[in-house]
Amino acid sequence: MILLGLGNPGPEYEWTRHNAGYLVAQAARRRWGTGAWRKRPLFEEALLRVRGREHRAVRPTTFMNCSGEAVVRLLAEGAEPADFLVILDDVYLPFGKLRIRASGGDGGHNGLESVIAAVGSTRVARMRLGVGRPSEQGEMVDHVLGGFSPAERERLRQLIDRALEAVKMILGVGIEKTMSWFNALPPPWAEPESEDEMETTAEPSDEVRKKGK
Repeated sequence: MILLGLGNPGPEYEWTRHNAGYLVAQAARRRWGTGAWRKRPLFEEALLRVRGREHRAVRPTTFMNCSGEAVVRLLAEGAEPADFLVILDDVYLPFGKLRIRASGGDGGHNGLESVIAAVGSTRVARMRLGVGRPSEQGEMVDHVLGGFSPAERERLRQLIDRALEAVKMILGVGIEKTMSWFNALPPPWAEPESEDEMETTAEPSDEVRKKGK
């Protein structure tokens, strides 16, 4: 698998909402990496070892709107569209929610639009991380390119950890079962508000847990 974390290069963008994908890719390297980031034309990559197999974390070094340029190069080097899991921010999800899909449109996200154009198909797996939306529509650009609030920064690690848990489950039991589990969960710090929600947020069955290890 190629974990393709979307974002903008440069320290001024590192802790912005639009770089949620970058942050997950960085966390994957810290947790599972077998070496440092290696610079390549159009992207940086790090080798990972998860569940006894080698995978890659990739960060395009183009700006967000040109993320597909890195994908074109990876495809030319032998990668297949099915190898990719694109990790990106989503302003239409509440902060802390995950939404995993095996395919679909770009949802107005320029980075994902560029990736889909590079692959030539909407059948590209993606994991969206909810970063919340601004109070006013006109503030959208400032919102995604702005830093996380202090409250969000305190909870960001929990969100990234959950994303890595989802990645590991995808590698264990596949994307369909992972979708059915993680897409239903509230943010990791949210408390169940009803018995129905408690059922939704219960831990995976023993069967899913064993397969997900």
